[in-house]
Amino acid sequence: MNNIILKPATMADSKLLMDWRNDPETIKASHNSKAVTIKKHFEWLKNTIKNPDKQLFIAWKISGIIGNKYGDIGDVLQPVGTIRSDYHLEENCYELSWTVAPKARGQGIGKQMVSTLAKRMADKNIRAEIKPENVASIKIAEAAGMKFDKVEYRYTSDTEKEPVLHYYRVSNITCTFKDYKGEGK
Repeated sequence: MNNIILKPATMADSKLLMDWRNDPETIKASHNSKAVTIKKHFEWLKNTIKNPDKQLFIAWKISGIIGNKYGDIGDVLQPVGTIRSDYHLEENCYELSWTVAPKARGQGIGKQMVSTLAKRMADKNIRAEIKPENVASIKIAEAAGMKFDKVEYRYTSDTEKEPVLHYYRVSNITCTFKDYKGEGK
């Protein structure tokens, strides 16, 4: 059962998002392996929210219903993660990235929130870039229908490189040049 809903992030979510971003496990799994300052985070969030090619969501877990003697009032919601999609025009593809809140890890939240967004984007190509040691995110990408595509090496300093795994799902409506040549999917 999927008990996750996605709501667009707002500037009011800044502290929550920064706390999750600067969590040691999140930092370890991120391309940028350093904590971010409040000033940089605030500027990033403001620009992300304004950018029409980016969508940033907070994932909320429905954990019950509030009621009183007159009947149900509404759902009890708990923030459990964040997911973002960035559109890349040159690839006609949306790159997904996600973070599960530290207290919500190990509960299947990542699979639920990424699958929720992937289903909304059934007519879009999606991809994710994942560090090889991030087994949880590899399983999340696969559960959302993405398949391993390639390994790319990126410089982390002037002399050191690290591998990044690319996962990809071609939409059920569009096709790419690779598919036309018979190399996709």
